[in-house]
Amino acid sequence: MYIHLKNRYMGLLDNYGKGPHNLGMTPRPNFEHQLLISKIIRNLSKLDKKNSLLIMPETRVTDKRKQEYAPDVVIYRKQDYEAGRYNPLIIIEIERTRRIKSNITKVKEIYKLVPELKESFIYDYEAKVWYLVINTGEVFKSSNSLVLSIDLNKLVV
Repeated sequence: MYIHLKNRYMGLLDNYGKGPHNLGMTPRPNFEHQLLISKIIRNLSKLDKKNSLLIMPETRVTDKRKQEYAPDVVIYRKQDYEAGRYNPLIIIEIERTRRIKSNITKVKEIYKLVPELKESFIYDYEAKVWYLVINTGEVFKSSNSLVLSIDLNKLVV
C-alpha cells in the first residue's frame, strides 16, 4: 500500500474493482473520500456516549458470496452484533457527484439483501449534500438520521 498525496490517491490492492472475486469498491479511493470516512467514524464514536454502536469502515453487509457490497461506513447495534445478529442498522456511502446515481442503485440492492436495514445515506462530498435512501427506494435530500437522532453534517466537519 502506498499514499501519494500530490495526486491525492491512495494505492490499494488491484482486485477492488468489478467482477466475481473482488469487493466492488473504487480501485484507488481519493484522499478526501478516505478522510471523510475517518471523520464520520471518529465523530460518531465521540457522540456514542453509551458505547452502543459498532462503527465499521468498508465492511460487507452480508456473507452471501454473490453480493459483496461493502458500504463506506456500516453501523451496527453492538448488542445485536454480540448476540450474533449481523444486520446493519445504518449504512453510509461517500461519493462524488457523478457517481450518486450508481450509489443509489447499490443502496436499493442492499435493501433487498438486508431488509432489516433502518437507514441509508449517501454523502456527495463535492456538492456537500446528503441523500437519504429509504427502503421503498425513494430518495430525499436529508442529513437527519432519525435512528441516531443527529444531523449527519456534524460528522463531516
